[in-house]
This record gives sequence, structure tokens and C-alpha cells, in this order.
Amino acid sequence: MARIQDAEALKWGKGNFDLDRETLNHLVSRDADAGLSFDIFLDLKAYQSAPEMLVEVFDRLLSQPFQDWHLVLLRGDACGEKVTEIVDFYEVQDDRITALDLGNHGIWSLALAEQFHGSEADYCVLVGKPVFFSKGFLQAIVQEARHYRKSMLYYCDAVEVGRDLDVEAVLLRKPWDQTLLQQRDVTGGVVVVDREVLARVQPDCRQGDLWFHDLLVQLSRVIPAPQVTHLPYPLVAVKGVEAVELESIALPTLSVQPMVSVIIPTRDGLALMQKVFEGLEQVTAYPNLEIIVIDNGSEKLETLEFFAEKAKHEHVRILRIDAPFNFSSLNNQAAEAANGELLLFLNNDIEMTDPDWLGHMVTALQSTDAGAVGALLYYPDGRIQHAGAVIGAEAGVATHLGLKEEPVWMETSGMGMEAQELSAVTAACMLTRRDLFLSMKGFDPALQVAYNDVDYCLRLRELGRKVLLEPKATLIHHESATRSDDLNPENRERALAEVARMQTRWFNSLRRDPQFHPCLSMAAPGFTPREDLRYRPYWHVDRVPDML
Repeated sequence: MARIQDAEALKWGKGNFDLDRETLNHLVSRDADAGLSFDIFLDLKAYQSAPEMLVEVFDRLLSQPFQDWHLVLLRGDACGEKVTEIVDFYEVQDDRITALDLGNHGIWSLALAEQFHGSEADYCVLVGKPVFFSKGFLQAIVQEARHYRKSMLYYCDAVEVGRDLDVEAVLLRKPWDQTLLQQRDVTGGVVVVDREVLARVQPDCRQGDLWFHDLLVQLSRVIPAPQVTHLPYPLVAVKGVEAVELESIALPTLSVQPMVSVIIPTRDGLALMQKVFEGLEQVTAYPNLEIIVIDNGSEKLETLEFFAEKAKHEHVRILRIDAPFNFSSLNNQAAEAANGELLLFLNNDIEMTDPDWLGHMVTALQSTDAGAVGALLYYPDGRIQHAGAVIGAEAGVATHLGLKEEPVWMETSGMGMEAQELSAVTAACMLTRRDLFLSMKGFDPALQVAYNDVDYCLRLRELGRKVLLEPKATLIHHESATRSDDLNPENRERALAEVARMQTRWFNSLRRDPQFHPCLSMAAPGFTPREDLRYRPYWHVDRVPDML
């Protein structure tokens, strides 16, 4: 989730959230024969701390031009006196509003499952957090399902409101991410689900207040990712204090610790290599390591002596390759010679301070069956160097997410510290599976220095494999300590050729990063709104399919 307070973004957000009545009436009359209906299931306990939001739910539903809905209020033992008073008032106002008393059984119970099975609506709207809808919320779903993409599950962005319910920020949700969903809600507490699909999930009353998240996880197992539509428009409102996501659930830790072959290319650089070995042998807690040093033409006596001494250890191998530097070819040869089930490509200018960094990466790779996992890298001064990569023509080919931001940006931006899907991560520290890497013929040797990691990640995603960033794996990167600048005259021709190769091979993929919100600039390292956001169409404006 990205929290945006830019003035133009706020104007755009309000324009989507508060459409004028005339426009809404026109849209509803245009789609009057759509024949879609909605059952809305709302967790009353969630509104205990914000009863004024519940009043807005009722008022906005009753005043929506689209009126083919039925509201089911899920009432347990702990709803609160104020909430009960509001419900009692509105329940007699409209016979489409009914309360379901769940007693002490919890929301996620057989009683709720029976409601799903008995529903005759086309879609069920599930509300697990204190939000209220825009007056065009239901019509936006109707329009999307009828004119653009009929899906099994929809979710949308939000506006954040303050004490007086004035819009203070726009909350842009991340594109559907099943890995992140295993750890926390990615939808903001509101989803629209095909009723027939919803009837296939099994309730678990043990989940308590986590019922909504458990339901989403179950749905993610039966709904293919292409059948999930993220509407990149703010169509619901959430209170500022509720905009912060709940504490996350850790990925399952596996008992098996496969051998990891750590592959480090270098040419001399003794001080850097001493630091790397210190980190791997004295800091890193992961027990099953093989260290392969690719000695790409070292000449200094002290370096050669250091390598000779290290090679006496059973877990260390020095692979001498005297050839012009080609990152791809060097790593490919080392991967062929490796014994580990997993490969960790590691730059020689990486410094380790956290004993568990590699354990976090292995857990993320194994528990999600991902193709590659990257780490959160910091500059020596503490600023972020790499929090994943954003791809796209606007960024040239790719740019580091979070570049030069302070560490707190991971939380304040809404990105969070959970493992999550991205389009690419850097091979300055990248974990992958050896058999998969070899089956794909490794890195592309034509990409001698730059973008070989991005190319590999895009090929993984083309095969349906996930590429993850694991922010809990933190390292210090003394970036390009042994690499010259691509802008130098001697490197320019090679660098331009690599850019051209990427733009030719991945022309369609580079048009838009599928793991990045379309309202955010791909050229900026942080979550910055697009410069043309003010001209982006609102949800009700006719557009070509799949266009924001």
C-alpha cells in the first residue's frame, strides 16, 4: 500500500470517490439491464471504535443510485452499545437491512457459511474493517463486470479520512500478491466475491478477529490470480488510525535447511573479501553453506595467499577464471560447479550484520515455491539502496525501489517488512534454485554487466514463478565498490547495447510493471504519483480494457 498526500493525487482521489448525482444516475440507467445484485456482509464489531463510520455506511448505501442490494449485519456479543443503537435505528428503515446474531461463535462460523450458501445474489461484499463506501461503489463493480473484466474477486483503493471525515490521503493498494496475503490483508478490508466461489470455502471459528484474513487466504487458494481484479481507484473510505495494517503473520519455517552455494565474483579486492568471509563464517547463522569464490584474474600476492588459505577449508572453493569480466558467464560457470540445492549470488561488496538474513531468504524461497528472492540492501550511511526493482520504459529499464530513502520509509510508505512479490530484485544478493537456474541456462552472457538479474527475474515470471523481496533479510551494500561507472566513455557502448537488448526482448513487459500501481511513477525510486495523474480518467470514464 502506498499512502499519497500530493495535492493532485488528493484531487484525483476525491474525484473518484465523490461523483455527482447526475453522473451516477446516468451510469445506473445505462446498466439497468445488467441484472447484477449484491449481498453485503458487514462485521459490526469492527465499528466499535468508529461508530460514525457505520452511520456513513447506512446513509451512503441508502442514497446509492444502484439499489439492488441486501445488507447483512454480523452481530456478535461485543458490538458495543453505540453500534447496537445505530443498528436498531437503521434496521427498521429498510427491509433490505437484516442482522445476523452470531452470539459467541465468532464471525467466521457455520452460521455465516449458511448465509453464503443461501444467498441468491451474484456477488457478496465482505467488510472486515471499519470503512464506508463511495456512493458509486456498487455501480463501479457493475461497470467493471459488465464492460471490462468479469472476475471472481474485486478489491479497490481507498481514501483516508480524518476526524471530520475529510479526505486526508489516498491509499493505493498493491496489485494482487498471494505471498503478501499469507502474512497480512492486502485488500484494505473490503472485497467483492462471486457468490458461487464464496460458497466453496470452509469457516474456521478459531480465527476470531482474524476471520477476514483467513477467508481471504482460503479464497486465494481457489481463485486463480488472473480472476482477481484490483480496481485502481479509491472507492471506499477508511479512518486514519485504521489505515495501518494489523500485525503480520510469519511465513511457515521449514525444518529442512538445504545447502546454499554462495557465489562471489571478485578480482583482488582483499579487504572486501575479508569482510565477506567474516560475515559468512562469523555472522551468518545459517549452517549449511558452500562458498565459491570466482577469482577473475586476481594478481596481488596478498589476495592469492588469502584465497589459498581459505581453500584449505572443506566448505570453500576457489574457482579461477582468467577471462574478461562478464558477470553472467562467471556466475553461470560457478553455478555449474556448485553442489548446493540453492544458489546465492553475492557481490563482494556486501557486509552482513544480522545472523538470520540468509535464513529469512531460504524460508521465503522454500515456503512460497518462489523462483528467486532478494534482500533489503542499505548504504553504509543507513539509507536504502535496494528494496526491489521497478521495471518500465519510464524508468529506462529498471530502477531501485526506495533508493536513498531513510529506513523508516519501509513502514511510512506502506510497503512493510513482509516478503512480497515484485517484478525483479538485484543479483547483488539473490537466492534461487540451482536446478531451475541451470534449466533456464542461467544469466544471459550478452548482458555482461547490467540487467542480467532483471532479465532472469522476468524470465522466471514468464514461467509463472514468483520473484520476492524479503525485507527481513537486511545487508549493507558498498555499491559498485569494484565496478566502474556505466557513464564512463569506455563503458558507454556496452551499457547502451545492454539497454537496447532489454528493451527489444521485453518491449511489452517494460510498458508497465504489473507489480506496481499504475498511478505511481516508475521513474521515481519512492512511491511518487505520476506527473500526469491529474489527466488520468476517473473510474466512470469509458476506457479501453485493462487501461487505468
